[in-house]
Amino acid sequence: MESPHSFLAGGQRDGIYRAKAYTLREESTESGIRYFISFKDGQGEHHELEVSEQLFFEFRQMERRNRNLMAESERKNYLSCGRDCVC
Repeated sequence: MESPHSFLAGGQRDGIYRAKAYTLREESTESGIRYFISFKDGQGEHHELEVSEQLFFEFRQMERRNRNLMAESERKNYLSCGRDCVC
């Protein structure tokens, strides 16, 4: 199960990060599930780290919080803008 996520890099607006910074991946094996986070560093080199289940799910929770913040920010901008606004 692989999915791109957008939290830890540029594109910050109102404390919200929008640029893709990392990818979370789960891998099923005979001995269980392994968890990975991949990203590019400041020099553009790709890295993939195997992480604990706890850290993996902390990233998932962080994504949910960020998604909720983005939705709230967009609602506030829309409501404060007015009907004739071309945002």
